[in-house]
Amino acid sequence: MNEQFKNIGIFWEQEEWGGVDSYLQNLINSSYFEKKNIIIFSNKNNKGLKRIYNSLNHDKVRIVSFFSFNLISSKYLFLRLIINIIKPLLFLVSILQTYMLMKKYKFDIFIGQCGGYGGFRSEMASIFAAKILNFPVRSLVIHHCCARPIFWTTFLNIINNLLSKYLTSVISVSKATRNSVFYKSNLLDRQSNLKDSVIYNGVSQLNKNISSESLNNIFKKKHKDILNIGMISRIESYKGQFDLIEAFALLKIEDKEKFNVFFIGQGNEEEIRNLKRIITKKKIEKYFKFTGYLNYDSLSITSQLDMMISLTRTFEGFGLSIAEAMSIGTPVLATNVGAIPEYLDESNSRLIEPGNPNQVLEALNDFLKNKEIWHQRAERAKNTINKKFTSEIMAKNYYNHFLQNFS
Repeated sequence: MNEQFKNIGIFWEQEEWGGVDSYLQNLINSSYFEKKNIIIFSNKNNKGLKRIYNSLNHDKVRIVSFFSFNLISSKYLFLRLIINIIKPLLFLVSILQTYMLMKKYKFDIFIGQCGGYGGFRSEMASIFAAKILNFPVRSLVIHHCCARPIFWTTFLNIINNLLSKYLTSVISVSKATRNSVFYKSNLLDRQSNLKDSVIYNGVSQLNKNISSESLNNIFKKKHKDILNIGMISRIESYKGQFDLIEAFALLKIEDKEKFNVFFIGQGNEEEIRNLKRIITKKKIEKYFKFTGYLNYDSLSITSQLDMMISLTRTFEGFGLSIAEAMSIGTPVLATNVGAIPEYLDESNSRLIEPGNPNQVLEALNDFLKNKEIWHQRAERAKNTINKKFTSEIMAKNYYNHFLQNFS
């Protein structure tokens, strides 16, 4: 491989774990990047970084932690108002902070990992510092839907305009994500040399040598005919856990007995309490299990399920947990939102409308009656992922993208 670039800086601001963790792990550990010298700049409370830390080659990957001014928040209304008023000042301070963090490094490639574009974020500030430090390639990778700001719109428009000049490229993980950035911000408005690309996420292979008795115990079945179904995501209202509960409650009693239902992940505590109250009220608590965050390889967790369910009501930037399920032949039920129809269709999965428990119920009943058809779809899904959405394909696309910009 061409070794024109060797030193890579990655700026990554995040609080909870999510799909960006697996994406970065897959990218860094790929054959295209495993020999690169990589430094990850990340906020100290990034749970996603803690999740993938042990999987990284620390002879080549170093971690630099920082305190994020852009993540400052408060539970008190008055303090939240004050923080919002001084947001632009905090953003300017974060530009200085990122400059001081990076000034001793000489990166060939600099990448800002952006969860949801639209507000004040540290990876945006880091691009200003990267421009001042004259790193040759300055790319922003956007993973989720762009949110149109409510406050400081004019100031953020100015930032977007400057970023469009200072960036060499913007990479979106799906067409849906790219379109949300185009229509909800002015980042991509400028006619310049800024490259605007879509590079889909990629899935790594399941390590069959990894086994865990404790993980097996979590998903243990009373008998072999029981079906484990579940959702791997943060527990929030827009993720659709409520829709699965509503649908499950409508199943016949004898059909309920055929399922174990898992909600895998952490989330809003009030939302979790509310879901548990609803489950108890409907007298179906014996079928449901909230596992919380599981500190295991995501593919190993997915392999414990007989069906992966994703019921997001609004937008999916890519849906890496869905792609992971597809890669190992696990049947998928998903809502037709965001990037989902870019790689799922009725030939390889079951797609339904968001916020529709009746369609969830219909799908669960169909899964019980026509498992063979569902598994046939799952095999086609596995072929789709292995041909187009592996971690090596993704890494090759990133490598070539950076190589073209660096040349």
